[in-house]
Amino acid sequence: MLFLIRFGFLVVECLAKWWFWLANWSRPRGELPPVDDEVLLDSAVTLAKKIRRKQVTCERVVQACIRRTQQVGPLLNCVAATRFEAAVSEARKVDAFLASTRIGADDLARDMPFLGVPFTCKESLAVAGMEQSCGFLPRKGYIATEDSPVVKMMKDAGGILIATTNVPELAFWWETVSRQRGVTLNPYDFRRTPGGSSGGEAALVASAGSPIGIATDFYGSIRIPANFCGIFGHKPSGRIVPSGGHFPDGGEKVEGTFVVGPVARTAADCEAVMNVLSRPSTNKLVPMKKPLKNLKVFYMPHDCGGLLTSFVNDEVEDMLLTLVARLNCDGATAKKVRIPEAGWASLLFLFESIERGGRDSLRLRMNYPNKGPLNPFKELFWYVMGKSIHVWPLVLSALVEYFATALLRTPVRGLVFRRLASVRQKFRDLLDTDENTVFLYPTMPHTALFHGQPCVVPFNASYTALLSILQLPVTQVHLGMSSDGLPIGAQVVGGPGKDWLTLAVAEEIENKFGGWKPPFPVLHENTEIR
Repeated sequence: MLFLIRFGFLVVECLAKWWFWLANWSRPRGELPPVDDEVLLDSAVTLAKKIRRKQVTCERVVQACIRRTQQVGPLLNCVAATRFEAAVSEARKVDAFLASTRIGADDLARDMPFLGVPFTCKESLAVAGMEQSCGFLPRKGYIATEDSPVVKMMKDAGGILIATTNVPELAFWWETVSRQRGVTLNPYDFRRTPGGSSGGEAALVASAGSPIGIATDFYGSIRIPANFCGIFGHKPSGRIVPSGGHFPDGGEKVEGTFVVGPVARTAADCEAVMNVLSRPSTNKLVPMKKPLKNLKVFYMPHDCGGLLTSFVNDEVEDMLLTLVARLNCDGATAKKVRIPEAGWASLLFLFESIERGGRDSLRLRMNYPNKGPLNPFKELFWYVMGKSIHVWPLVLSALVEYFATALLRTPVRGLVFRRLASVRQKFRDLLDTDENTVFLYPTMPHTALFHGQPCVVPFNASYTALLSILQLPVTQVHLGMSSDGLPIGAQVVGGPGKDWLTLAVAEEIENKFGGWKPPFPVLHENTEIR
């Protein structure tokens, strides 16, 4: 029976792959225009340093990011709402403050590390005075009354918010699409998805519209978009960053699995943001640089044969093995491992999230403002008739939740949770034995897919979901480009609370592989990307 399911899935996937290719091969790939100011290529850390030292004005940086956002936003459909006038006003105040203050640059760096640096965040995170609909039509026009904790922390650190970015409906899918705002495009190939649910954020950051973005991760919502858009991202250890002010609110039941973290074009920027966002935590990030001596690396190039997941693309696997080889050459000890339970990751995540987050939680949200869970079969009928207010991925997810909830009442529940206990123990054995130990794993078995294609392979997100269940810190790294010009990355995983380690390893990897590659022409070859 399992063989027939696997065979059927592979046949459907193969046919769909050819159909999507034929449907898109004659469509233009699209290309972003070059930047008009070299400060747009600077990292957030570099910008902060230049602004503090008055080597560049804050207003120039903010105006450049605004022009770039106005330029690429409509091309990629990645921007939800803007606050450009307020941002320019805040930039002028920063310049006036720096012109008159006697506070030294070092003290400013300590107290306000992002003074004058523009940033963006997902529209699902509350920003006072801005819409927070989360791509959900019944909530359209809702205006947040106060900042979410992470937005406030970035502002307190001196950051200037310029815009919020697109998310899928209810921030619930790994493609960014909603009835309210449409489809967000990948900056490297407009025919493809930037991922989700932080797809708008990753697309804008990769396009040099914003140096850093604040995103969220539950099923892989930081790591998948960062992977598809060729940038870096960090999913923190559970409970070290405040996660309030988000819609939908998962509440305490999913705290630790649902986290807030950064996306950026450099690993150093991710670390700098984490040093800000982890400040109020009792289990705070240790931000100091630690020497990566005697690094121990475990790696797994695939999920050991998941029933409903794709085979890993050859280029994705080769890039991971190249990474392992380079770390090995630099003195790391690398060992390939096999964790068969990884193939069950989507089912493990689904059952765990239903158990912790409440049965029917997605269908309850979809049925807002009505009471009770939405009937997925009725919604399927309305979707076929063209009268549903929801996008197809959400209707599909509601059906999956319905059947998964039914399975929880069968003996399958015990089998799944025994597998979950087993995979937790195996990762504990791998990562808790030595301080300098990391686990390397593909982010996705493929590069960015064509729009709509994720619905054929929804469980490919099990590669990120597995690590969400375990609440481990994961830094998404960019490794290189595929033969068809699409980004390839990997996940660097550490033990609980070892965010400093995954970020430090990510910086080493960035130095070895070259980091972010602009999805637009750089007019001057000698222009340094800092």
